Formats: sequence, structure tokens, C-alpha cells
Amino acid sequence: MGEGNRYCILRVEKIRGAGRLKTVADHCLRSRETPNADSARLKDNTVIVGVTSEQVMASSRERFKTIPRKIRKDAVLAVEYFVGCSKGVLSEAKETAYCRQALEWIKARHGKENLVQATIHRDEGTNTHLHAVVIPIVEMERKTKHQVHREPALRAAYFFDGSEKLSKMQTHFAERVGKPFALERGIQGSKARHERVSRFYGAMDAPVAELPTPTYTEHKVLRDANEEIKANIIDDRERIAPVIAQLQDQARMAKAQSKKIEDLRQAFRQKDRQIGELQREVKQLHEELTKAQQWIQRAQEAVITGGQKFKDWCEGVLAAYRAWREQKEKQRRERGIER
Repeated sequence: MGEGNRYCILRVEKIRGAGRLKTVADHCLRSRETPNADSARLKDNTVIVGVTSEQVMASSRERFKTIPRKIRKDAVLAVEYFVGCSKGVLSEAKETAYCRQALEWIKARHGKENLVQATIHRDEGTNTHLHAVVIPIVEMERKTKHQVHREPALRAAYFFDGSEKLSKMQTHFAERVGKPFALERGIQGSKARHERVSRFYGAMDAPVAELPTPTYTEHKVLRDANEEIKANIIDDRERIAPVIAQLQDQARMAKAQSKKIEDLRQAFRQKDRQIGELQREVKQLHEELTKAQQWIQRAQEAVITGGQKFKDWCEGVLAAYRAWREQKEKQRRERGIER
């Protein structure tokens, strides 16, 4: 950067994992040793949101609770903004006003409720700058079988996926925040690379080991290549995440449909068995009915035959009775004559 340049500086870094989020909060709040900070100037810093690391983590967890779906293990949980400007172009008062204006821009971009930490640093060897941490929650459209609705989701890619979105962000920031302070946007399409915000935390997390010290060029080449590979992997993963989620939803729906089809098949097989049992029962009843009809027919024939025999017997009894009466009558008359 040459003399006379008045650039506004905006950098962002994605935060994965609760441990990393805690490290960022500790750095912003100086809760752990910070080699590049002057402890005598700690009181000059201004904490605007999230006064302790515990409060930052608690606020983050509360925001995560508003998300109805399960959060992926590799999801971007938060995003850190670093806001600064070219050194020596603004007074300390204007630098502070510039940082506060930048914070308002971040709130408008992400929602005040998603801002979990914001601190203005004045204790480092640079000029006054802002660190702000937000939870990248957006309302996403969800389609189900019967309706379309919107629900909160973690989507850092919604804000930062691809060079076009990042370029538009830089342009919008320069227009809304940098321009009122006579600060310009960085050269659009420039090949220059900024050091990532993570350079402030790398020393904190790295293990102590006695290793050969690489040259500056070797270190820079390896670091840049590593960061580029990591960024590409992360971007690709976030780009395909919605496709994977959609395929997983379709797989779940196909599995549910397959289960329904299998349930219907089971029901049809059960009905077939019931129909077979009914058919066997009908056949058995038909056979029993045929037997009953045959028995009734034989009974009718027996009744008819038996009735004729009974009639003949009755007539025989009646004839015998009449003969007996006639004999008795004849005997009585004969006795009467004898008297």
C-alpha cells in the first residue's frame, strides 16, 4: 500500500467448532495472553457486545436453539468480521466513529440479535480496529410435500459463497461505511492477498516444538497454498451441502414411500388369506347345506310313509274296536233275552 492511500479494510473469517469460537472470544476480550497486544493499553479497548467469553458462548447457544434442524458437525457456527483502515489517515476519534458505523452495517446485514461479540481494539501496534462476531442465521425456504414454509438456518454460504458475493460485499461496505470517512474500496479484482484474521489466533493454539525455522518465502508460499486449499475445500463443501441435504430428503421420502408400498403389500396378502379362508368356509357351509337338504328330504319321505302306516294302524284299531263293541252288544242282547 503506497502513501496517500485511504483504504477501508474489511475481512471475514468463518468459525467452525465451539472451541474455535471460544478462542476468538478470548482474543477479542483479552481473556488469554495476546502477544501482539499491549497490556498497559487494555483499558483503552471498548467492549460493545459480549463482555465475557462465557456470555458470548451462552448467547451463541441461545441463537442455535432457534434453528429447528440438527446442526452439522462441520457447519460454520459463526463469522468474525475485522474492520480497519489505512494507518494514519483518520484521527483516533474518527477511527472510533468509523468502527461504530461499521458495526451498524454488520447489524443491518445479519440482524442485531445475531451479533454475539463486538470489541474496538486500541491496544495493538496498529490503528484502531473492530472485531465483531455474528451467528450467520438466515430464513430459508423449505419445501414439503404439501406446503412451502420458511425457517431459520445456519448458512454462512448465503453471505460469503463465491467471489462475486465477496466482491459485492466489499463494494457495499465501501459505499455505506468507508465513503462518509473519505475511505476508498480496495482495488477491485486485485491479485493482492490479505493475511487472514486467524493470524491473531494461530500462535495461541499451536503446540510448542523445536523445529527448523523456515524462511519467510517458504513460510508464505506454504501458508498461502494451505489456506487456498482449505478455503476451496470449505467452499466446495458448503456449495454441495444444499444438494446433499436435498438428496437426503429425497432418500428419506423414497424410504417412506417404500415402507408404505410394503405395508400395502402386506395388507393385500392378509386380505388374500382372509378371502381364501372365507371361500373355504362358504364351501363347507354349502356342503353342510346340501347334507341338511338331503336329510330333510329323507325325513319328509319318512313322514309320508309313516303317516300312511299310522293311518292304516288307526283304521285297524278302529275296526277292531267296532268289532269288539258289536260283540259286546250282541252278548248283552243275548243276556237280556235270557232274563
